[in-house]
Amino acid sequence: MEKQIRKSVRTALIFLGIGLLLGTLIVFAATPSSTFYISSGIYPGAPSYTVWREGSGYFAKDQNGQLKYSGSNASLVTQNCINSFTSWGGEIFFASGSFIFDTSLTMDNTIYPTHFRGEGKPSRLQYTGTDYFLKRTGSTGLCQLHTISDLEIRLGDDAQGAIHLNTGTHYWNIHDIEIWGSATPSLTQYGIVLNKTTTGVYWNSIAHCRFYQLGESIRIEGGANANHIVDPIIRTPFSIGINILSGSDTLVLGGRIEGELASTGVYVNSAFNQFIGLDFELTNASTVGYNFSVNSANNRIFGGRINVYGTAIVNDGTNNRMDESTGWTTVRSGTAEASNDDWVSYGATFVTAPDTVILTVQESDARYIAQVKSKNTTHFQLYLYDETAGAAEDTDKTVSWFAELQP
Repeated sequence: MEKQIRKSVRTALIFLGIGLLLGTLIVFAATPSSTFYISSGIYPGAPSYTVWREGSGYFAKDQNGQLKYSGSNASLVTQNCINSFTSWGGEIFFASGSFIFDTSLTMDNTIYPTHFRGEGKPSRLQYTGTDYFLKRTGSTGLCQLHTISDLEIRLGDDAQGAIHLNTGTHYWNIHDIEIWGSATPSLTQYGIVLNKTTTGVYWNSIAHCRFYQLGESIRIEGGANANHIVDPIIRTPFSIGINILSGSDTLVLGGRIEGELASTGVYVNSAFNQFIGLDFELTNASTVGYNFSVNSANNRIFGGRINVYGTAIVNDGTNNRMDESTGWTTVRSGTAEASNDDWVSYGATFVTAPDTVILTVQESDARYIAQVKSKNTTHFQLYLYDETAGAAEDTDKTVSWFAELQP
């Protein structure tokens, strides 16, 4: 009898345990999905804050998995994370998803270092405000050692730009981000601006970033010095790809500027800047590849391919040098109606006369010989001979031409 009672008690305890376990599972199954994000316990190596979106709500949990900020405004939730950092900063990670910001994110001289990062293109930050998406505020002190990486930033029609760094911004590392201008083109919408207003803006790095349909992709002004731009890809700039208005010792290493709407690939109004292996593919007939102003001096170009349908280089400055030993190329082509001894325009000005001019006569009424009689930086002179008639051709014929300069 006693054994039967003990057996019944054990059976009851087993069923009680099973019931409690099922009840727990039912509670978790019925809990909203956000509860799974906010699980307790330390997550080794977790960022200071993880920001994510569910529907119209935005949430930020700390590195221990506890919810800290939430609301319907991504700008406010993210700014609260920034403002919570002590002088040693922290990391804000944007999970995969689309985030809509209606006001700027701001940083002052009391916050460093901070790392903003995402999962690449899946982490899309859309800015609908009228200022810059992220900017450094204040006019004193330092704001340094920050990193922005692996994000896509898209600007609305009214946005002034994506990132603006001014007074005392040193050692920023901006890498592997994409910045898209608005769907409505604007000549004054900027990607990244480095602007020294009172104290130095130097030793910042912009690396492996992509810029699309912006007025100016990278703008350096106010005396910002010794900044590095590595392997930028700039597509369809509406005004200037890289604009160095003032400040010296900028290094541009590699990269490509391409599109059909740019007025200038690179504009330089300062001294001692270097461009190494930067390529151009600009198909607007009025575009200038490099434009060195009268205030420019001691700038250097090493290598890179300049394929510009306008003018490859305008050099109004002093002691700006194009190193021909590493080779760069500019190409033009077209079709002309011309006869013997006519001068045909390239439609642009080469730095020196092209090395190669190839001619093809697009006529079938006779056999023609077409050669270049003479050439300079703006035109070539055509020698056109009618082999059938045995005389120079003095009637205009359709001649296709291709000119290439490769020092």
